[in-house]
Amino acid sequence: MAYRLLNFDHRLFDAYNIQCVSRISTSNRRRKASFLAGRLAARMALQQHGIFDFSIGQGAMGEPLWPPSLYGSISHTQEHAVAVCIKSDSGDCIGVDIESITKATRIMSISRVIFSLSESARVAQMPTSLSHEELVTLLFSCKESLIKAAYAAGHVILRFHDIATVDLDSDGQVLLELVAKPARDVLGTRFTAYYVFPPECQGSVLTTVRMPLISPRRQRPGSVPNVGFVSER
Repeated sequence: MAYRLLNFDHRLFDAYNIQCVSRISTSNRRRKASFLAGRLAARMALQQHGIFDFSIGQGAMGEPLWPPSLYGSISHTQEHAVAVCIKSDSGDCIGVDIESITKATRIMSISRVIFSLSESARVAQMPTSLSHEELVTLLFSCKESLIKAAYAAGHVILRFHDIATVDLDSDGQVLLELVAKPARDVLGTRFTAYYVFPPECQGSVLTTVRMPLISPRRQRPGSVPNVGFVSER
């Protein structure tokens, strides 16, 4: 869904009957607007599953708290918000991310954050019709979606450098590989991210990753990295 910061007013939280959680209530206007838009998108996603009266809370890591029957994910840019959810009895969790295409002036700094030196060199050689800005933003978004899915699947926290890009195609798929052995032992090795450049969200890329729910016996305290990003954004 699209939204405009110019139209935001804090009173909209009451008008839409959406709780402004404590960590958001002290944030700036832009953050409040994106949070509200994300919750409205989540409400629409819940309604598609027949749930019309549920208040989505926020967990310790900033993750949205869904009803027990669903796993879901929320993301937003400064102009658009998106939410998806799937039934918990599917055995899968899901992560979603939407990103505005990164400006050329920020590409180098973003690349250093999300790529190792070897991955950066490999990405630079990938045959694609995408611009470098589109490619880097796409892979950033794919990793974000996987990070969210991993946390939802079993509170596993990944870092960008724990994930490597293996391949991408022009049909909307990116193959990702976990390179950190502790995470591989818990989650598995390879995952497919699906992507689209939505015409209704010009200048943005949308990605999703599904991941099987981790059974309790596969979770080992201290066996996964402890730095990463899992909150909605």
